[in-house]
Amino acid sequence: APNAPAGLCLLDCYAAVAPLELHLADASSGEATALAADGAILAATTPEWSPDGSRIAFAAIDGEFADPLGAPVTGLYVANADGTDQQRIATGSRPRWSPDGTHLAFADPAGVVAVMEPRADATARVLGPGADAAWSPDGTLIALAATDGAGVATTHVRSVDDGGAIADITGQLQGWAPDGSELLLTVQRFGGGVELQRYTLRSGAIELLLGTDTQTLTSAAWQPVVIRP
Repeated sequence: APNAPAGLCLLDCYAAVAPLELHLADASSGEATALAADGAILAATTPEWSPDGSRIAFAAIDGEFADPLGAPVTGLYVANADGTDQQRIATGSRPRWSPDGTHLAFADPAGVVAVMEPRADATARVLGPGADAAWSPDGTLIALAATDGAGVATTHVRSVDDGGAIADITGQLQGWAPDGSELLLTVQRFGGGVELQRYTLRSGAIELLLGTDTQTLTSAAWQPVVIRP
């Protein structure tokens, strides 16, 4: 898992007779240990390590919280890397740490993406519509993955500081360029097929990298920049 302490990874595991649990696994031995969960948590999933590996953010269904009809709602939690000091900080899912570990972006049930400091007394700020988010490498911008009224995937780039609109792009975000200047997106062609496009933030230029007449192109990723001594 990205940002995991050396040799460790996080797993969300399901057993037919048990709730969805978080496990800490040793990558070399394969030994997994369930993280102790708060007694009210019924199921936990989508764990994310903080950039320094000291904390975990995850989504969980908590039996103490319900919507007006009595159905359980998903909460956003943070905890130490060993599962201690668990705190419910918001209602939401899909936590995404900022590059410096000072904030979390998450999907709010209202269909928006919000950002907040990872503590229970912090206030969340709505950045825009979306169901998931990806921080720019320097943490100043955030891309929001959304779907418009016609079911078309869209990507909204917003300033983290004030929520200001930087770009609204047709396409599903696949990732930021390592220097944060460009975005990689997949776009559904009218009539079928998929295009892989590169979007330059400064100019708004769109470059077609690859096109297919089938739905076989589902994901793409930038090659990381490796700095060698």
